[in-house]
Amino acid sequence: MPESNQKLVQQLCGMDESIGFETKRVSSSVVRKALIAISAFANTDGGILVLGMEDYDKAEGGDRLFGIEENKEAIDELKRKMDVQVMPPITGIQWSELPYQKSNGEEGTLLAVQVTKSTKVHSVFESGTWKRMERSNR
Repeated sequence: MPESNQKLVQQLCGMDESIGFETKRVSSSVVRKALIAISAFANTDGGILVLGMEDYDKAEGGDRLFGIEENKEAIDELKRKMDVQVMPPITGIQWSELPYQKSNGEEGTLLAVQVTKSTKVHSVFESGTWKRMERSNR
C-alpha cells in the first residue's frame, strides 16, 4: 500500500465535517444518508463524502477508521441506487478506494466519493431535494 495513502488517511482522520466534507460509517442505514449527502453536494458547491469513517465528534484519529469492509453490500447498493433513485442522475462522480493499514496491522479501505457542483437540481426518490449546509444536509 502506498505511503501517500496512509498519510492522506491520517489527514482525513483529523478533518471535521464541513460544507465540502462529510464522513459516514458503512452501517445498514448508510445508503439513504449517502444518497442525500451526494445529492446535497451536487446541489451546493460539490464536496467529498468519505465512507468507512466515523464522525469527528464520535471518535478521534485512527479510532475513526472502520473501512468499507464493515458492510461492502451497502456500497454496492449505493452505487446501484445512484442510477435509479437520484433524479436527474448526477454525472462526474469519482469513486476512489483508499487502502490503509489499521492500527492492528490489518488492511482496510475507505471510499472517497468526490462530487462536483451540478448545473441541475437533484432530488432523492422519497427523500426530497437537499442542499449542503456547514455541517449537515437540509
